[in-house]
Order: sequence, then C-alpha cells, then structure tokens
Amino acid sequence: MTTDSRTRWVILAVSYLSIITIGLSWLGWTVALNDIANDLSLNYTQAGLLSSVTALTGGISLVLGGIATDKIGCKMVILLGLAAGFGGLILFAFADSFPVAIVAKLICGVSVGLLYVGPFTMVFNWFRNTRHSGTAVGTLLTGDGVYSLVALYLCALLIISVGWRPGLAIQAGIVLVIFIVSLLLLKNPPAGIAEESARLGRARVAGQILHCLRRTNVLTGAAYLVVNWGIVGLISSWMPTILINDAGWSESSAGLLVSLLAATGILTAFLFGALSDKYKRRKKLLVLAGFATFLSMAILTLALANGWYGLVVVMLPVVGLCVYAGVPLAIVLAAESVDGRHTGIANGIVLGGGFLVGGFAFPYVAGVIKDTTGSFVGGILAATVGTLVLGCLVQLLARDFVPSTREKRYGPERNELDLLRSEHASE
Repeated sequence: MTTDSRTRWVILAVSYLSIITIGLSWLGWTVALNDIANDLSLNYTQAGLLSSVTALTGGISLVLGGIATDKIGCKMVILLGLAAGFGGLILFAFADSFPVAIVAKLICGVSVGLLYVGPFTMVFNWFRNTRHSGTAVGTLLTGDGVYSLVALYLCALLIISVGWRPGLAIQAGIVLVIFIVSLLLLKNPPAGIAEESARLGRARVAGQILHCLRRTNVLTGAAYLVVNWGIVGLISSWMPTILINDAGWSESSAGLLVSLLAATGILTAFLFGALSDKYKRRKKLLVLAGFATFLSMAILTLALANGWYGLVVVMLPVVGLCVYAGVPLAIVLAAESVDGRHTGIANGIVLGGGFLVGGFAFPYVAGVIKDTTGSFVGGILAATVGTLVLGCLVQLLARDFVPSTREKRYGPERNELDLLRSEHASE
C-alpha cells in the first residue's frame, strides 16, 4: 500500500470525526426542546425557527464553502466549521432570550454547512480516479447515522444528567477536541494534476457556478438532498416532541427511537454507494430509493394521523433506510458530471441547495401548521408529497456518467487539464 493510499484512509477517518460534530451543532438540543421552550418562552413556530435558521445559514455556507475549498483548501474550511460549531454551542448554552438563541443557531448553521462540504470535497478529491469513490462517500455518509445517535440519544442522557445548558457546553468541548485532532492530522489533496487544474480554473467563480447549474445531475442531486435534509430535519426536530408529549415516551427513549432514522440509514448509504461502484447503475438505484422513501413516508403519515405510535416508531428506521440509500448516488452522480475544478462547487450546490430548501422549509412549515391546526400531520403530509415529486419523479431526469474514450485511456483529470491549458493560453 502506497503512502498516498494509506493517507487517504486517515483523511477519511478524521473527516468522519468532523461529520459527527454536525449532530451536536444541529440536533444536540432537540431532545430538550420542552425545557428550552419553557426557559425562553417559545411557541412552536419559534421553536421551529431554531432548526430552520440553522438550515438557512447552513445552506448558504455549504454553497460558499464549496467555492472556498478551491480558494483556501478543504482543511481550512473544515477547521472554520469546527470553530463555528464551538462558538455557536457555547453561545446557545448561555442564551437568555429567543434572539440570542437564534444568533447561536445561525452560527451553528455555518458550522453545519462547512462541515458537510469540506469533508465531502476533501474525501472525494482524495479518492477521485480510484475505484473506491462511491464506497468512500457512502462511508462518510454513515456519519449521519452516528451523529444522529450521538445527538439524539447520548446527548439526551447527558442533558438529563446535567441540564441542557451544561450539556451544550460539554458538547462544545467535544467539538474543540475534534478541532485539535483535525488541525494535526488533516491534509489537503496532494499537489499534481488536481492542484494545477484548480489553479488554472480558479478565476470566474460565477462562470463555474453557472457551469455546474447547467448540469442536470447537479440539479437532480440538489432536489434529492432537499428530500433528505427535509425529512431528517423535520423528524429530528419534531418527532422527539411528538413521542414525548403525545405518546408518553421519556426524552432518552424518544431520542433513541428518532435517531434510528439515520442510524439505520447508514447501512443503505454504504451499500448503495458500493453497489453503484460495482454496477455503474446509479440512476436506477436512485429512482428506486426515491420511490421507496415516498411509500415509507406515506405509511408514517397514515400512522401518525391515526395515533398508531407503535407503527410510527417502526417506520422511522424504514424511512431512514430508504432515504439514505439515494444520497451517495445523488452526490456522486453530480460530482461525476463535472470536472475536478468544479467538484467543490457542485458539492456546495447539491448539499447546500438541499439543506437551504429542505432543512429550512420542512421544520418551519411543520411548526406553523402545528400552531395553526394543533397537529403535525399536515406538515408531514406535505413532506410526503414533496418526496414523491423531488425524490422520485425529478430523479428520472438524472443521467449515468459515461466516460469518453480519452477519459478511459488517460483519466478524466488529464483530459480536463488539457482543456484548461488551452483555455488559459487563449486568455
């Protein structure tokens, strides 16, 4: 095994740690929603905004972070994300009013955005042109399950033991430790063709964004991530409260059950990523995942409407298995549709667009509907309809990547580098 080969797996492991901190910045407070709402005098719409504003700045920072990976490097983006996570959690722990809590969650959103696009771009660039790109992305996606388990169960135990304010402060300390580990061990991709490609293509950022937006797979990928982020944000934000208030579960039990959505989803995220590497049929698997997600969400909605909380709990991991199956496929299809100099921007659009729309709209709309109707069913029904449209029907437009004859012989980065050099010489 070469040095670069060993290093890329170390990079994957450290990037995995940074992904886990997303759960602390995004979800680590949700199991204490009742206590936080009482302390800060929040209604359901305001409580929904605490999740939604995280997605707002998270989506923006995902897009800008994708651009920043080419400017300052993936490592710096990850370190900035961890620093924002630490600051946001500390501020939230000491918040004494709704406006201060909102500012804290806005900062946490910056962390969430940077800690998605940074690690994913880092890992994809290290594994680009290897036979393990889908496997690597699928492995990184399993971090969603782990951070959900940590944020919704372990953090629940922590908060029950010490209270929500000290609990958030301890979570901030964990982020600080991972910051130090990342500072010491992370490395940007090695110099070479990829670096020269990025150097020649750094100008005209607006043009690079338009280049990505013209790629069908980037747009379909963003649509699928709207579904993923929306479902994860909606269920993680509100389902613990539903199970605690309506079904009579304890905070720790409700958090553990809700965490199963992402914790089980890591299985299909890894499996479908690996299968797509082997069979190169990413589109078919993606459409299948989208349709399965719609069916599982429809059953979940029916169960919630009728108060069948046992079936609701059963469907949570089923929804996770379905929705996460398509995520690595959507990300890799988008990344394969652009050349190396656009990978970070494409990742930013796919992940950021999905987070900005799905992560913001789904929890907020559900909170508004709850305040209006007294029920969460309408919000989850709207999410189910959105899943059918964006997660299934829109994905029929996606295209499997077919390398050109030159790319098969010399590799895609060599092909793109020749093009970049010719463009650079003509300027």
